[in-house]
Amino acid sequence: MISQIAIRYAQAFYDLSTEQKKVEIIYRELTALAELLESSPEMVKFFKSPVFLSSPRWNIIHDAFKKNLSKDTLNFLIFLTQKGRMSLLDEICRAFINLHRAHQGIVEATVTTSGDLTKQQTTAIRERLAQVLKKEVEAQVKVDAGLIGGVKVQIADHVYDFSLRTQLNKFKEKVIFA
Repeated sequence: MISQIAIRYAQAFYDLSTEQKKVEIIYRELTALAELLESSPEMVKFFKSPVFLSSPRWNIIHDAFKKNLSKDTLNFLIFLTQKGRMSLLDEICRAFINLHRAHQGIVEATVTTSGDLTKQQTTAIRERLAQVLKKEVEAQVKVDAGLIGGVKVQIADHVYDFSLRTQLNKFKEKVIFA
């Protein structure tokens, strides 16, 4: 879940980058940064650690990213450091990415199944979701053997659960409480 404060920072940075016509560059940079944070727990610990003061952290960030990030993104990271909000960096990156995708008409869906899906099945689910939502859908597939069968789809904060486990639990409740 992304906090409201992270969404506010992401929205402000998104609005600024849109105004300056740099949203695509910053989107790519924040996507890469989000992937880096996801793959590097040490980096996340560094950003969340209260041990580092703002000034030394700024120097480390500047030196580490000056060759890979635009001046705008680097200045945003420095701003977050000064405001003591670097602990929210992963959330801010995800919120910015979500904002950009929403403006592009792209919806991210997590499809959970009890077993692996073929490419055809994944494509069929993605196409059906796109048809219903009238938006482009990027589907990420996860496997949860506990579902027994069926599928669960999560889009933003909404979960559509068509799993056999859920259907059996509903049936059980009806039988017990009928």
